[in-house]
Amino acid sequence: MCVNFLPSNSIVFIDNYFNSLSLLDTLKEKKLYCVGTIRSDRIEKAPLKELKKEKRGSHFTLHDPEANITLIRWHDNSQVTLATNLEDETICKTKVSCRRWSKQDHASVSVDQPTAINFYNKGMGGVDRFDQMRGLYRSRIRSKKWYWPLFRFCLNGAVVNMWYLYRRCDESISLVEFLRRIVLAILVSPPLGSVTGPQPKRTSGVMSEIRHDMKEHWIDKQQTQRRCAKCGKCSKFVCLKCNVGLHPDTCFRLYHQK
Repeated sequence: MCVNFLPSNSIVFIDNYFNSLSLLDTLKEKKLYCVGTIRSDRIEKAPLKELKKEKRGSHFTLHDPEANITLIRWHDNSQVTLATNLEDETICKTKVSCRRWSKQDHASVSVDQPTAINFYNKGMGGVDRFDQMRGLYRSRIRSKKWYWPLFRFCLNGAVVNMWYLYRRCDESISLVEFLRRIVLAILVSPPLGSVTGPQPKRTSGVMSEIRHDMKEHWIDKQQTQRRCAKCGKCSKFVCLKCNVGLHPDTCFRLYHQK
């Protein structure tokens, strides 16, 4: 799919669910480079050294000059195998140092790491970070419907994306606090549908954090009238952020004051 919109000589980062040696060959023919982890059953019997009993930071590199594919195995907490069709020897045949936590020393220690692994981690950082945040407070409700996992993924992903956008204005807010505000906003919102009989006077349903934040509250004139959230009379003016009717002279100012 990426062949259709990526320019030539672009670098694609993928995880082990997609990566295979045949895929690297295909992308190479399309003048695309790829870096990604690969599963042990997809290396097609390549003679890679087992590093499970080696010390942490050990690595082994295997290069096929005909196919121009490089396999790199690194021992961190467990074995990690990476496959790439990059031709850059600086990335494929060198190493850097990284910091890892040592249980024996109870401190952060320096560990050798292939440059290709470091390069892959930088490329996949955004994807891994998104998956990590999405999994922290995801919905635990189960259902036998086939579409429920898709809906749950989209819902959790939308919350994480909204949180990242909201942090442009308020960097101090945590994801759990952002979720709490969403839940409170839903709970105080008016129910859907009409209710027969006399209705008690209700509040505007706007969270206090939004109503009194003094940020980007714009008033706009609409075609239809709405009840003013402050005085209860009809008004054609609304606050675009709070989505409530307000009179522009005094009600708008008084409504947003604590």
